Amino acid sequence: EDIRKARLVGVDAELLPEDIRRGVLEMRRSLTAAVDRLAKDLYESQAHFLQELLQNADDNKYADGVVPKMDLVLRSRPSVPYFFAANNEIGLSEVDVRALCDISRSS
Repeated sequence: EDIRKARLVGVDAELLPEDIRRGVLEMRRSLTAAVDRLAKDLYESQAHFLQELLQNADDNKYADGVVPKMDLVLRSRPSVPYFFAANNEIGLSEVDVRALCDISRSS
């Protein structure tokens, strides 16, 4: 919840003073465009997602004595193919979640 508040997620911009509202809306448009552009540039290669999965797996943290395991699954239901990855890592910490919410802090 703290992350959402800090980024004004869910805040009705209409309730803000006019000058702040215009600034917030312009910043949202600018950030949205920047993220879209970054995603297009970063994931230009159709296979880049696999590199990301491997990088994420390398970054994982595991409990003592746990043998790391990762499952990559490709399945298809009638006309709906899908892919998922799962592993036995500890999970995300608050620091990890905050980094994911901030492009400049995520690896």
